[in-house]
Amino acid sequence: MLSAQLKKEIEQGKLRDRLLRVYGNGPAEAVEQEKRLLGAITEFEKLYGEGRDISLFSAPGRTEIGG
Repeated sequence: MLSAQLKKEIEQGKLRDRLLRVYGNGPAEAVEQEKRLLGAITEFEKLYGEGRDISLFSAPGRTEIGG
């Protein structure tokens, strides 16, 4: 999905149910995670340009030692 499209879906709350399932701490936490994800996408766009195809993933713990 293009970065602008993903940002739009997050802003419209279309990922909120998924965020609630992943983070499970209620609607306020989902909103905080939306802000965090929007910030990450914005920083990605600053570094690599807008309109790129991107994906978001969630991984528990210390993924850098995942082997």
